[in-house]
Amino acid sequence: MNLRMPDNGTGTDLKKSKRMTGIVLSAAGVLLAAGIIIFINMNKRRYEYPVEQTLSSNFVQESMMVKTDGYIQLIGSFDSRDKAEEAAALYGIELDSYNEGLAVFLADDGIDINSMMEDGVRKGYPALSYNYKRFAD
Repeated sequence: MNLRMPDNGTGTDLKKSKRMTGIVLSAAGVLLAAGIIIFINMNKRRYEYPVEQTLSSNFVQESMMVKTDGYIQLIGSFDSRDKAEEAAALYGIELDSYNEGLAVFLADDGIDINSMMEDGVRKGYPALSYNYKRFAD
């Protein structure tokens, strides 16, 4: 059995074959690298790293917090209304509304909300923050 490529005497068939092999291997390498990059990006988990901050009475400016009938509004980002309701139950507060990933909660103005949020973060609860009115000076 003859496995050699036919040659017309000039060796051009062998050169063309080597050139095509190089092109095919190069293209395969590029496709493999692109596939690995796409696979890594598709499977990458998105982690939210809460910004560590010390909540103190100086941190919250009363005039900027949104208050409603003796309640202070808190907000959080959630994948579904069910997740927002679970967070409300964990914190012992009321879910006021949920729309497109943003949940608005109502916490009784009489409780220490800073302590509640600090305790929640320590216990691994989803992060909440005050709903502020923003002003441009």
